[in-house]
Amino acid sequence: MKKLLSLLVLPVITVCLSSCSSNIVVSNEPALGCEHIPLDDVLPGIGSELPRISSRDEQYRNDKQLVPGQRVADFSLPNLDGEEVSLSDLLKQNDIVLIDFWASWCGPCIASFPKFKELRDTYGSEGFEIVAVSIDREREDWEDSSAENEIPWLNLGELESWHGEVAIEYGVHFVPKSYLVDSNGCILQKDLPTQSLEKVLLSQFSKDSDNDSSVEINPDENSPKQFNISSNLLEKTFQVKLVVR
Repeated sequence: MKKLLSLLVLPVITVCLSSCSSNIVVSNEPALGCEHIPLDDVLPGIGSELPRISSRDEQYRNDKQLVPGQRVADFSLPNLDGEEVSLSDLLKQNDIVLIDFWASWCGPCIASFPKFKELRDTYGSEGFEIVAVSIDREREDWEDSSAENEIPWLNLGELESWHGEVAIEYGVHFVPKSYLVDSNGCILQKDLPTQSLEKVLLSQFSKDSDNDSSVEINPDENSPKQFNISSNLLEKTFQVKLVVR
């Protein structure tokens, strides 16, 4: 009986092993939503065409260096109509600009839009403007989310996920990521929760203000959750690691 069973089981095992070993195809492209995972760190030699881990190190370094009092770099990106728009041109027309990096799959980014609209309505005539930079990968996602949320401010797209040149230069290793700058491109504040942003704008535009942009901010108060570059699950399903500042 045992001999009979061994004769029956052995071919099955052999077939399974041979089918598994011969039909496995290892893709050299990341799965949709996993583009931010550096494959070289997981499987050496796989995904070598992707930006190296050094680009992420550069993002962290740039984020640390871009602090209030420093000047942001100029950039030029297309809007939804395909027209190139530069930050420098926007700065010439406004006193204070919020540079907001976002993505269609980022819930906290979209949750801030209603407050942005309110602040823009309040201070837009006094020289406040917003420029949004989408880090989506697909133009369709950018377009659909922009229409759905009725974004009224300048809306540009880099569409290279975390690996875009502008995203790297601005230290975008999580979203929402933002910089509040003056007309010279000097950083006033960064990564402000919407209520803190409101306080800064009130300070800047109030007639009784002493022009001091510093605001005492409790990092635990009204801090939005952020989608981190090292999240390990799909962006599309919002199943990402949430990092709280």
